[in-house]
Amino acid sequence: MIKLLGFLDFLSAVLLFLVFLNAVPAIWLVSAAFYLIIKGWIFLLLSRDIASIGDLTIGLFLLLFAFVNIPIIIMVIFLIWLLQKAVISFI
Repeated sequence: MIKLLGFLDFLSAVLLFLVFLNAVPAIWLVSAAFYLIIKGWIFLLLSRDIASIGDLTIGLFLLLFAFVNIPIIIMVIFLIWLLQKAVISFI
């Protein structure tokens, strides 16, 4: 299960990067946003750890960024967060 969630985090990061490159429409971020919001909310209720708060926050921001431009520094921070969580899931 952890590897599946890590893979979905990786896909969310790839999708965010593709939106940044204008390869896909920004509205596609809505799916990644809902995934991160739901995952963050569930794990926040179960374990109350900082990673869940990060997922929830990133999900809410991605939902916003589906409709407005993403500042580069925020996008880089979100990419690093999602990629490091994906890598840790596979270790």
